[in-house]
Amino acid sequence: MSGVLKTVGVVAGIAAMFLPPPLSAIALGIATPAGDTQLIEKRKPMTAINAFTIDDVAYMATDTMHLFPDGTIEGFGSKAAILHELGAIVAVAGRGGILAFMEALNGVGIILDQGDLLKAMPVALKSLRERIDKEYPTGIPNQGNRLQGFVALYDVKRGEPLVYVLDTEGDMPSGGKPYEVREVDGILMPGPIGRDVLPFGYVDDPVADTRAVIEAQRRMEFATIPGVCCVGGAVELFSMGPNGWGVETIARYPADEVGGRADRASVAS
Repeated sequence: MSGVLKTVGVVAGIAAMFLPPPLSAIALGIATPAGDTQLIEKRKPMTAINAFTIDDVAYMATDTMHLFPDGTIEGFGSKAAILHELGAIVAVAGRGGILAFMEALNGVGIILDQGDLLKAMPVALKSLRERIDKEYPTGIPNQGNRLQGFVALYDVKRGEPLVYVLDTEGDMPSGGKPYEVREVDGILMPGPIGRDVLPFGYVDDPVADTRAVIEAQRRMEFATIPGVCCVGGAVELFSMGPNGWGVETIARYPADEVGGRADRASVAS
């Protein structure tokens, strides 16, 4: 059984900042992959967030590259987090990135199950948005203060993998009101890319198809930084199913180096 393309997502430009105090990872049971992970202050990643389900497993895939405002590479780090005790994967697009969002989520209160998590997502997203609005009352130049949240999980009550999305503006292609948590039936990824790379709307092979989609996203140009390749570093594929969670690096761009610029023409290994 394959994931069916029902809706579209975004390749999101994120202006991220590490906001102290640091998040207590133990409190939420966060797992991030070893290797290319580090805290990067004042980082500005341009991220590709993709989520989909196949059979009884929910997947989320992102790149790991973080950029300076001029498009040079500042560093590499994970852009999603696994809440393994809750059976969920979360990611956020917008200023603050995953670290600031997880701090906001940690501040919501005790989260005991997946229902609590889905209720806490809009509260945490709103808290982070209010914090950003205070710092940038007129909006981040060329980007605004928009935030988008993503959840991929294996629903233990329904016995199936699910993908959810919410948006501070409420105007994603999947519709909905601001901060409304909406279930996505199928695949969440950029529409044109999804149609070009997966013309029949199916994901048959989570590794091969994800690599193909990220490759296409790497060739896209970020509107506010003309000429800059904004997707790279490595490709991390997160998974959550009835038998537990997993994360693996399924591709790397060895030519991407800190202080340089990513080349769209370079090939992943």
